[in-house]
This record gives sequence, C-alpha cells and structure tokens, in this order.
Amino acid sequence: MKLLLKITLILITLSIGIYYSSDFLLNFWWFSNLDLASFYLLRESYAAIVIIMTTSAFTLLIYYNFSIIPQTIGLNTETRGILAFLQKRKKILLLLSLAIAAPVLTPVYDHWEDFLLYFFSAQSELHDPVYSKNISYYLFSYPVYQLIQNQLLWVFALLLIIVSSFYYLANKRRTDSSQSLPAPAKFHIALLVGCLTLLQSWSIALERIEILYEDRHLPIFFGPGFVELNYYLPLIILSFILFLSAAITTIYTVYTGKKSKLAIALGLSYLLILAVKNFDFIPNLIDDYYVSSNPVAAESTSIKHHIQATKDAFNLSNIKQIDYPLES
Repeated sequence: MKLLLKITLILITLSIGIYYSSDFLLNFWWFSNLDLASFYLLRESYAAIVIIMTTSAFTLLIYYNFSIIPQTIGLNTETRGILAFLQKRKKILLLLSLAIAAPVLTPVYDHWEDFLLYFFSAQSELHDPVYSKNISYYLFSYPVYQLIQNQLLWVFALLLIIVSSFYYLANKRRTDSSQSLPAPAKFHIALLVGCLTLLQSWSIALERIEILYEDRHLPIFFGPGFVELNYYLPLIILSFILFLSAAITTIYTVYTGKKSKLAIALGLSYLLILAVKNFDFIPNLIDDYYVSSNPVAAESTSIKHHIQATKDAFNLSNIKQIDYPLES
C-alpha cells in the first residue's frame, strides 16, 4: 500500500512537471533546430540570474546582521535562548534570513528586466534640458532606483526592529550587572540607523527627479513650471539638508546626551518644511497672482525646456536653418 502511494505521488509530480515544462521543452526544441539552443537557455536564465543574485545578496546581508549579535553582545556558548539556539543552528538562521528577504523582494522579482537594462544599458547622446542629466538615467537608472530604494528601506527597517529586539532580549540574559549595551552593539544599531537615514535622504533627493514628470501644464508644455522650479525644488533641497542634519544630530544626541536642543530644532524645522511642501496655499497664490497674470514671462524657461526636449526627441536639433534674402 505504501509503495503504491509513493508511485502515485511520483507519477503526479512527474505529470505536473511535464505539464509546466512543456512550453520550455517545445521552445528549446525549436531553437535547437535553428542552432540557437545556447541563446535560448541564456535568454531564459536572465530572470533566474537576477532573482538568485538579489535574493542571495539580501539574504546574506540579513544573515550577517543576525550572526554577529551573539559576538557583539558577548554571549557564551552555554547561554540559553533564541539567540543561542540560532547561533548553534546556522542553517535555520540562514532560512530565517531567506524568509525575511524573499517577501520584501517580490517587486524586484516582477521587474527583473529593469535590472538587466540598468546594468547593460548604454549612454545616450542626449541630455535633459532641466538638470542636464543623460537621458539614459531616466530610462534605465531612475526606475531601478525607485524600486530598490523602497525595498532597501523595508529591509533595513525590519533589520533594525529585529536586531534591536534581539539585543534587548540578549542584554537581559547577560551575566554581568551592567544594563547598557556594549559598544559594538551600539555601533551595530547606529550603523543600521545610519543606513536608514541615508536611504530616506536618497528618497528625498529623488523627489527632484519626480517633478520632471509634472503634467498639470498640458497641453501647453510638459514638465516642471515656474512653481515647481522656484518653489518646490528649493523646498526639496532644504528638506534634504534638514533631514540629514536632524538625523545625524539625533543619533549623536542619543549616544552622547549632547546637542539635544539642536536636534529638536532641526527636527522641528524639517517637519515645518515638510508641512509647507505639502500645503497648496502658497503655490496656488503664486499660480493665481503671478503665473496666470503673466504666463509667457513666468513659464518661458519651462516652455524652452519643452521645445528643446521635443526637438531632441524627434532629432530636430541638427537641422541647419538658412535664411535666403528676397530681392525685389
């Protein structure tokens, strides 16, 4: 009876495998007849390569952060608890790291083509008229930056929460009477907080790219107008500086107890700029009482940018204009 059950399970597994691999086998047979079997295998392996590489990198990153906790906290081999259990069973710790990384990387799996284009793209001959960046940046780099920035934020946020919880639990089990974390553990947490700070700063910096996709000025022109370039862009730059300064000062205050007033002032200033940036009253006033009353002068720079981008897109920039005088 057991043998029959095993044979049945094997046959069902083989049938499912053949069913789902039939498309691959048929295509492989077709490309083999064209002497392109190696090309087909390479083409089909691109997605697997990207998925394996990104998953491995994030899994090893999480695994390393977990594995150094017992050493930084000073746990001995006789200590009991979840950390000691994971320290003795590296495979389980690796599987735990994989279980944390894989769900977070799902958007990366769905956009693996963007990563290939990012690594193998070529530079364009054109530059955008606003920031003078190469056009290939907006086609291949910017979409990937948006994707990985969000996922990196999630990964490091989860790492910070889990690692901080492990340090808290491990510190309660220490044999000495000291209740403060050792210096290596504090440095580990500060490093994770610093990574989160840099990632959030990067997110703020990417906002200056987002305003290039503003479409509220259509059908006159596409892109940022007077309000975006002269109101929102300075606020984005100022919020970037204030957030980075406030985060660095706050970390310094937490670990030293100094400069607390400066950290509070910088934090409140950042929140104020953030509130102003999301408040539409001032830009609406600028639109109503300056731009609308004098649209040609106010939006002339933006219209020039739009015309230049259109000429570049249709390859009209290299047209030579010759004026022929008319003789009467």
